[in-house]
Amino acid sequence: MPYQPPTAPGFAIAQINDDWLPWTTILVQRSPILPPRIRDSINSAGAQFLPVFNNQVLSNSLTWHEEYFSALIANLAVRGMDLAIALTDARGVGFIVGAKLSWLAMNCLITPLLPPPAPLTAGELLPVMEYVVQGTISRSNIYFTLVYLLNHDQANLFHAVLGHASVFSPYWRPFRAGARKTADPPTVLVDDTLERGALCLRRMPLADLERLEVHVKGFLHVQNALRITDRGFHEVIRACCVVVNRALRRPEDDGLN
Repeated sequence: MPYQPPTAPGFAIAQINDDWLPWTTILVQRSPILPPRIRDSINSAGAQFLPVFNNQVLSNSLTWHEEYFSALIANLAVRGMDLAIALTDARGVGFIVGAKLSWLAMNCLITPLLPPPAPLTAGELLPVMEYVVQGTISRSNIYFTLVYLLNHDQANLFHAVLGHASVFSPYWRPFRAGARKTADPPTVLVDDTLERGALCLRRMPLADLERLEVHVKGFLHVQNALRITDRGFHEVIRACCVVVNRALRRPEDDGLN
């Protein structure tokens, strides 16, 4: 079945504190809810790896010993995948998900150096690339990022980041539907477009808006962890961060650099 975002609002957050590390959080599971129409549209675009994503391993106490790691990866569905990505905080708390090396090679600055992909034999495990996340992320942040790295559809990504906010007019679509983008000239968004989005968000209760901020900036943390170079991804995430910052009347570049 396609990934179904949880039906109950709220967050379950695991935090760490260390004398030499800033506070780091990993958001576990619960994330803003997408309307079924938008969710199904995005899911259909990512059907090639949905079975793998749905079988990912989520752990609150990952320990990076070879035996334990092997046991975790063995639970991943590996059909069509040649890599596992681990996104964790500094203590190893986080997510592991199947992926394809080509997604990282085409879209990220740092990729693992692996031999040419070959079919996995019985009992053989996926190689793993670990990325440390400095911030709060959710399962949906990873899922929708991987969908974008697969289809490069800015409108779908925008809907995943902000589209579940029902306060938006259905005609407020800053990114053209069906467009595919990697490193084309930047999309020009007039200032009024972002301001209209911020005005819409200000109708939300403050608690919901702050929850949305966590969701939106989770994409920024994933972008930084994976060193995503795709310009289309950057444009959507930056625009969404600016809209949320304006709605909260915070500096526009807060958390963007």
